[in-house]
Amino acid sequence: MKKIIFIILVGGALLALTSCNEESNEIDGEFTQSESTASESVAPATQSQTSEVTTEKLTDELPDNLPPIVELSEIGYTEVVPPKYDEVKNFSDGYAAVRLGDKWGFIDITGKEVVPCNYDDIRDWAFKDGFAAVRIGGNYDTDSSAKWGYVNTTGRVVVPIKHNSLGPFSEGLTVGRVGDWSSEVSEYSIYDKAGVGVILACNNISDFSEGLAVISVGTYNSAKSGFVDKTGNTIIPIKYSGAGSFSEGLAAVKNNWGSWGFIDKEVNEIISFKYSEAGRFSEGMAAVKRGSKWGFIDKDGNEVISNKYDSVYGFFNGFAMVELDKKFGFIDKTGAEAVALEYTQLFNDNYTGSSWGWSNFNNDGFIVLSLNGKVGVFDRGGKEIVPFKYDEIRDYSEGMIIVKAGDKSGFVDMATGREAVSCRYDDVRGFSEGLAAVKLDGSWGFVDKSGNEVVPLEYFLVNDFSGGLAKVILDGEWGFVDKLGNSALELIEGLISNFHGGVAWIRDTERGGWGIIDTEGKVIVPNGKYSPMTGTSEHSDGMMIVKLDGKYGFIKFE
Repeated sequence: MKKIIFIILVGGALLALTSCNEESNEIDGEFTQSESTASESVAPATQSQTSEVTTEKLTDELPDNLPPIVELSEIGYTEVVPPKYDEVKNFSDGYAAVRLGDKWGFIDITGKEVVPCNYDDIRDWAFKDGFAAVRIGGNYDTDSSAKWGYVNTTGRVVVPIKHNSLGPFSEGLTVGRVGDWSSEVSEYSIYDKAGVGVILACNNISDFSEGLAVISVGTYNSAKSGFVDKTGNTIIPIKYSGAGSFSEGLAAVKNNWGSWGFIDKEVNEIISFKYSEAGRFSEGMAAVKRGSKWGFIDKDGNEVISNKYDSVYGFFNGFAMVELDKKFGFIDKTGAEAVALEYTQLFNDNYTGSSWGWSNFNNDGFIVLSLNGKVGVFDRGGKEIVPFKYDEIRDYSEGMIIVKAGDKSGFVDMATGREAVSCRYDDVRGFSEGLAAVKLDGSWGFVDKSGNEVVPLEYFLVNDFSGGLAKVILDGEWGFVDKLGNSALELIEGLISNFHGGVAWIRDTERGGWGIIDTEGKVIVPNGKYSPMTGTSEHSDGMMIVKLDGKYGFIKFE
């Protein structure tokens, strides 16, 4: 047994300790028992089969009676931005959003305020492709007095701040609207990244696709649609009762009698108007609906797959998922069943909104289905990734997914579909830095992606690895282990937070205050300089948020 002795806790178990002071509470909750670490949850087979996930973690309550920190040489740091802001966001691509009072702006990595703090809101708190959407006045979602525009990284307003709604850039263009949604006619503007725009009077413009955007004019019940190019010129007459975006050179449009067909960019009627609904082309095939049933046509209008399905999904790698009588399967481009229609979808309110979704595929192209009370995973091409033999699937992280058989859990490697870690543990958590916490017979340890127990299962509680170290409790004493299960930071005495991005807060109770150390125990920031914060991290630009007297700034490690 590897003994790890940093602090001998007095007055009872660690979980019962109380915090030192109001500032130290900012670290509290970082290690809370029964705290879920799920980043992407996947539903169990049925709601009745849902089991409570116990992802136990260490508490970070702070006792007062701790020994002093051993003196170590300082690495040093540079205070790039003195703590003066009321709120800051992490740096991203060299810029960070900052707030003074109730106004937002941006600073660069030198601390220069490149966008003045003049704005009530910033969308996503970051620049995207060199532009940030900013708001003056109103409320983000509902207040019609909210005005949006775009600024660039020099602070110059590129798109005027006058729009009630403003879309993201797509194909180098963004579309802004001036006017209430209830208005029959609004002022829409199309802007390029130089801020050059053209104003159009209409009631809607879609995002651009293949160089064209759908434009609608008229009242809701009698609106007509056509297509405009990137200069705002009408390329396809505004005469259709509805229209979808172009895909593979064709667009679905609806005539005055409510039937859908397809046209090309020269306004030629390629596929006749005879469908009640129509989708976009994908891999040369488009979903079309007759009455209440869906099928597929090719780009010549041939009905390749008859209209007999209740719902269908676009083709991917030659296959499409289809539904009939609440049963799901996959067909190929001839209509042959590549995967029999015998699977059911999972509906569980606990997982609504998950990126895995139940009516579509997640961003990685996976979908979870159920068969005979067991769950498994298909990809978009109908390939079975995870066999249908598990009772629960959850927590996709670092290419691994947690699976549960009966009351035991393990991991499946999504790249191979192989059960890389057998279902023999009482509880598991997702992978972090290549290792996952597992629990058996009341004790925690860590396994790698091959199922090897690299850190012995002997700890009362553990946290996930961060910066190559994990915080653990053994025999009422807490400390850190490395990825080989060896004890770490043996020279340090004092209360240490979790490591984030290779650094951690450490408290010196004899002299007071908190400092920052690296994973080798070297002091980066001396004690008492800044207030401790939850989620200490060295960000991608090498900057770290610090707090002093209720204000925030940034330091950079030397």
